[in-house]
Amino acid sequence: MDVNPAQPCISCGKPTTAFVHIIDRPMCPDCSIRFEDYLAEQHGAPLPHPPLLYRYRPPSDVERKDGAPSWFEQFITTDQVWASNPTEFNDPYDCRQTHDFAAASRDEWKRRNDRMIELLRPGAKSLQDEEKLQALGGVMNDEAKYVDPAFQAGIERSTQEILDKARVLCLCETQTNPRLWAHYAAGHRGFCLEFDTSMEPFHAFRVRYTRDYPKLGIDATSGQLLRTFLLTKSELWRDEQEWRCLKVPGGPPQWSISEKALKAVIFGTRAKPELRATIAQLIEEHKPWVELREVVEVPFSYDLQVRPLPPKDPRTRS
Repeated sequence: MDVNPAQPCISCGKPTTAFVHIIDRPMCPDCSIRFEDYLAEQHGAPLPHPPLLYRYRPPSDVERKDGAPSWFEQFITTDQVWASNPTEFNDPYDCRQTHDFAAASRDEWKRRNDRMIELLRPGAKSLQDEEKLQALGGVMNDEAKYVDPAFQAGIERSTQEILDKARVLCLCETQTNPRLWAHYAAGHRGFCLEFDTSMEPFHAFRVRYTRDYPKLGIDATSGQLLRTFLLTKSELWRDEQEWRCLKVPGGPPQWSISEKALKAVIFGTRAKPELRATIAQLIEEHKPWVELREVVEVPFSYDLQVRPLPPKDPRTRS
């Protein structure tokens, strides 16, 4: 069973079931976020991702339309996954820019602008380019500009446009979350994919869950921008245990994956025999090394557990 009993956080002592993968003991969400910030700021690296991550899918992914290959058939035969734009997410607060411009001081604006000029400087190939950069810095530091609400609103819009073009592949830590089976696998009628995160492109970042809506100062670092804009959600979504693979500013939705990145397909408790048979046949034809499993209910419990699917004639199972 995929159930973690509550244990005391190693930092503050509060009971928690949260888990940080850099250590083998639990850490509560608030402490783990501070710990993650510390790692990122001091060492420039995110938390190591789990060795396996999962993606829940509905049965419609196996259905053919107008004779064309189904999503699952294309996935199996082309070794490509599809990443979404944030505008397609079910949480309207997801990937929203959260700058607090009203509280920004002149010095904070200057630090931000100086950092942006430094980011642009490697592209300056001549003295003329350098002079243009200096002129741009002067405009950006103009006090009349940075206190202008219209100017601030323009920055907000341009920042959000960049975020909306990002490509995000959403994954999670567990294959036995009943709510994820309900929400993303059509009421347990679909299936779940298991990926090996040591292979491309599954080098994921953990999503952070917070009680309060995050606000960033205008001079936030690039690491803080990434973690806040693309990797922070309300604690109401905490049970999803989400990790994300990101491409900013975006690009095509199809991502190539390693041929053997897919490790297993897990069927939901209500997956129909026809769906099981179709997936089993495609796996046998194209990726016979992939395991087939099924989720089953635990007697006298709300928990789920996973067991291997018998290798012979899986289509007879219900």
